[in-house]
Amino acid sequence: LLLIGLRSFVQLFDEVPNLRFNGKPDFIGTSFDFFFVFYALQNVLQQTGLLQPTASEKIISSLEETECCVTLDIGREKNTLMEKNFAASGKRLLLPINIRFTSERLDLGIPGEEALGGRYCNVLKVLNKEVTFVGPKGETKVPILNGGWTCLPLKDKDKKE
Repeated sequence: LLLIGLRSFVQLFDEVPNLRFNGKPDFIGTSFDFFFVFYALQNVLQQTGLLQPTASEKIISSLEETECCVTLDIGREKNTLMEKNFAASGKRLLLPINIRFTSERLDLGIPGEEALGGRYCNVLKVLNKEVTFVGPKGETKVPILNGGWTCLPLKDKDKKE
């Protein structure tokens, strides 16, 4: 992405003067290069952690150090591309997990995670390190690892401020 963005940036040095002084300017190519340079720059800055979406500090601080129980609901979903034999019985597996939203920063590394807003987020601590359920092989214990969390602004086109 960075290399393509740099190539578009270099091409702008040829295209922009041609818009004014050449008889056949390339408006579409120049517009595309402007757009792609901006897009590439925004993504690279977000992946490196230099640019982060702004979230409400009030919301983030209200969640920090909050403990709660989240229940994972695993089973077949209608109108999806799941394998025919996955959860064919129609039964669901409910796994309760106790978690804590912390203020501890977590560096996800480059390129980061787009769903978490880039390179940095907060640590989501799992309080019970494993979950137990009864399946066809009897009681089964599955280990659970810590994860990450953040609050991102909603991208609502119809929102009027």
